[in-house]
Amino acid sequence: MLDLKLIRDEPERVRERLSVRGRAEYAATLDALLGLDEERRALISEVDNLRARRNEVSPQVGRLKQAGRHDEAEPLILEMRELGEQMATAEKQRDDVENRVRDLLMNLPNLPELQVPAGGEDANQVMREWGAEPTYDFAPLPHWELG
Repeated sequence: MLDLKLIRDEPERVRERLSVRGRAEYAATLDALLGLDEERRALISEVDNLRARRNEVSPQVGRLKQAGRHDEAEPLILEMRELGEQMATAEKQRDDVENRVRDLLMNLPNLPELQVPAGGEDANQVMREWGAEPTYDFAPLPHWELG
């Protein structure tokens, strides 16, 4: 599986190496992945900001209740409930986006080495051969039929 940081930092290099594989859908997958990554990062930031606000206000509510100023604490409690709902929604969205990112990453192949020729399997080249191809006086069976 490709590293999301590599895709984010060097998208053109990744696009170029994937184009060597000869399948156009990899470019579309890469574009979708980059868009989802931006959305994911924005959702992470939103959840963190909501959590920071909750952590900031929660002690204030406690102090107000201890001081007996329940009428001042009530609006903050309502705000915290609403904030909790927003946080739950944002976390669910973030989790959905992260699952889609993971699915796309699982469907992208590894980057081929620089010496790999462009195209699919038809473009493969024999780099070297070793020994002579054996000849038999019978029809050899494939390995899956031998066992």
